[in-house]
Order: sequence, then C-alpha cells, then structure tokens
Amino acid sequence: MTTGDQGPNGHGDELAEAAAEEADEPIEAPPESHEPLAPPPAEVAELSRACIEFVKKATGMELDFTAETLPVLDFYVRGVREEAGGKTEVLALVAPPVGAYLGEVARRRLNARWHAPPGQHRRWRLELCDVFLSTNPVGAAAEALLLDEAPGWGARFRLMPADEALAERVLANLPEVDVEDYYAPSSRLETLEIVVDALVGHHLAQREKSGEPARRYDEPDYGWARAEAIAEVDGNGDGVA
Repeated sequence: MTTGDQGPNGHGDELAEAAAEEADEPIEAPPESHEPLAPPPAEVAELSRACIEFVKKATGMELDFTAETLPVLDFYVRGVREEAGGKTEVLALVAPPVGAYLGEVARRRLNARWHAPPGQHRRWRLELCDVFLSTNPVGAAAEALLLDEAPGWGARFRLMPADEALAERVLANLPEVDVEDYYAPSSRLETLEIVVDALVGHHLAQREKSGEPARRYDEPDYGWARAEAIAEVDGNGDGVA
C-alpha cells in the first residue's frame, strides 16, 4: 500500500488528509528524552491511521499508540491471517499499515527515527537514538501475518557487531512460546524492549568505568547498517510481495 491507496476495508484519501494534519503536530517525547520527537514521515502517519481504522472496523476497539493495546492488534492480525488463507496479495496489503503502526508505538516508547523512502516498504528502517539498533517494523508485520520469517523484509534486529553476542545471550534466556505468540506484534515490541534494556545497562556500566559521556546515534551513524540491510532486501525478494 502506498499513500492514497485504499486498504482492505476500503478507506481512502480521507485518511491521508487526517494523517497530514497529524503529521504537523509535535509528539510528546518519552520520559527519558530531553527533546520532543519529530512527527513521523507522512506515509508512516497515513498508514498508522489506516491501521487504526482497519482494527476499529474489524474489532470495535481503537488503538491509541500504546503498548497496552497491542494485544488488540495481535487479534486483528490473527483474523486477517485466517481470512486471507495464505494469499500473499492480501498479506502484502496489510503488512505496511500494521508495520507502520507497530513502528510508531516503538518509536514513541524508545526514542527512534524512521528511514522511510515513500512506497519502498521493504527498505524502511526504524533506527533507535539511544542505542544502536535498527529493524523494519513492516517486515515484523509481514512475519506476523505469515507466521514465518519473511526473507527480503529486513525484520531482524541489526546491531553493532560488539553488541550482537549480548543480544543473543539475552534472547536465548527468554522462555519458549508458540509460533503465534513469537511473531505477534506485542511480542516483537516486548523483545525489542528487552534487548534495548540490556544494551542500555551494558553501555551504562561501560561508561561508568571509562568516564565517557552517553552518546546519541544519529542518522549518519546508521549509514553502513542501512546499506547492508537494504542490500539484503534487494538480493532477496521472497516472502510477501
């Protein structure tokens, strides 16, 4: 789905207009941040609003960009997956709005920014500012809809090489869950937060020993990781089209 397209429940240009208005409004920053978050890119804002409308029409419940309502999104994703019956064209329509909404929840909680070339959902990245970690929430949504890995969608967490072993140890200690819970949007956010908390704690301990100040990861810092992720996307077009 691109800006102005209609989604599975038939919503169109009115979503784009509402999203454009919202995109101009500053977003309250997470408690640990000192600056307000910038508004999301226009297409992310539109797709997020589309997701809210789809979920409300399907379930009667309204998402509010908080983690507490993500189980409602899990329920919606499960219903779409069952109704689609494996039709990748349906899943491809739903993955961008679900991923945009999931990414916005994560961005507001974890102080991140979007790299979101218009219409190129496979290339989207959510890049955190306080630790070095990026992922594609649209890819996470595709995996939730497929209940499987989605090659070419960049969903896996990309970290500094020095942090990968720590993240692997943290994830290895998580309890096993069934495949549906594993890929659910709420679980993806929870896993992301667990990894971020571990990285924050690890680097805080390092700074206390070295006396170095905390650092912020800006857009240029992610250039190499973004290039690697996009190269993987370009080299693998399997999964949801």
